[in-house]
Amino acid sequence: MSLNDFAQPVHETMITQFLTATAAARVMLKQGSGVILSLTATPGGIGYPQVGGFGPACCAIESLSRNLASELGPHA
Repeated sequence: MSLNDFAQPVHETMITQFLTATAAARVMLKQGSGVILSLTATPGGIGYPQVGGFGPACCAIESLSRNLASELGPHA
């Protein structure tokens, strides 16, 4: 597997998640509440063969969700 084949899903996923979550967070902060729901797949929680960068991308989504909760939670 090339570096690009591994890194592209992680890169694209995190850009998409970041842009979507920050747009939602702006609205949530104005209204004082809200929920950002992120869905991932099995490779994000356990080792799974032949998924390339998809498994790490799922892990990154879960980590971003935890960090956003800690950042936004106090404002709810």
